Amino acid sequence: MQKQSGCRSSSKAKADADAKAQAEAAKLAEANAAKEKAAAEAKAKADAEAAAKAKAEGDAKATKQPKQQN
Repeated sequence: MQKQSGCRSSSKAKADADAKAQAEAAKLAEANAAKEKAAAEAKAKADAEAAAKAKAEGDAKATKQPKQQN
C-alpha cells in the first residue's frame, strides 16, 4: 500500500510542479503582452508626433513660399 501512497504524492508533486510552471508561463506571457502593448503605444505616439511635425513643417513651407502667379 505504501507504493500507492508514494505514487499519489509523486503525482501530486508533479501536478504541483506543472501548476507552478503554468503560472510562471502565464506571468511571462502577461509581461510580454505588457511590453508589446507599451512598445506599440510608444510607436503610435512617435508616429503621431512625426506626422504632426511633418504637417507643421509643410504648413510652414506653404506659408513662406510666395504664391505662383500665372
